[in-house]
Amino acid sequence: MKEILSNKIILFVFAIIAINSLLFLLVPDRSIFMFNMDKFMTEPWRFLTFQFFHVSSMHLIENIAALIFVGFIAIELGLSFRKFLLVYFVSIFIVIFPLAILFSQNTIAGNSMGIFGVMGLLLIKGRRLIPQKLSFPIFLFIIFSLTLFSFVSCGPCYEDVFKSDVFHFFGFACGVLMTRMPAPKIKHTLSFAE
Repeated sequence: MKEILSNKIILFVFAIIAINSLLFLLVPDRSIFMFNMDKFMTEPWRFLTFQFFHVSSMHLIENIAALIFVGFIAIELGLSFRKFLLVYFVSIFIVIFPLAILFSQNTIAGNSMGIFGVMGLLLIKGRRLIPQKLSFPIFLFIIFSLTLFSFVSCGPCYEDVFKSDVFHFFGFACGVLMTRMPAPKIKHTLSFAE
């Protein structure tokens, strides 16, 4: 248990959870920190802050649960901390621009693109446990099941859910594509042995 709690991935996961939760509780008007393509040129900080802000308590709880889930699976599959960070942040910051242009009127919030990116990486890394012929269709069904349910139950209201699922899918696809990319090498320049 001590090994898990001192693991860098879990420490990162709980740090992100703490930041997300504190900002949700302490910042009354979260909308000024969420990403919107129309306001990006005049308010560029939104590019960095949107991932820490959530539109509702359910949105926050879903992302917390998913982040804990991917963090523990990453440890079980032996994913390096560097690879986890790389996929998480690239999935967030690379995916946002094409989708923000496609859905320019939408406000983007939360870190689910990064979470889904790590899920995509883990699905490839864990392919010895669950064959890809099964895992990909099941996972894609899970991603788009809420859209299907919304379409059946209320017709036109499915559009917002669908847009959210598209962001999740592209985060997932980014993680899958990054499976072959090596983790960055970081040189340590400080030495405390002196």
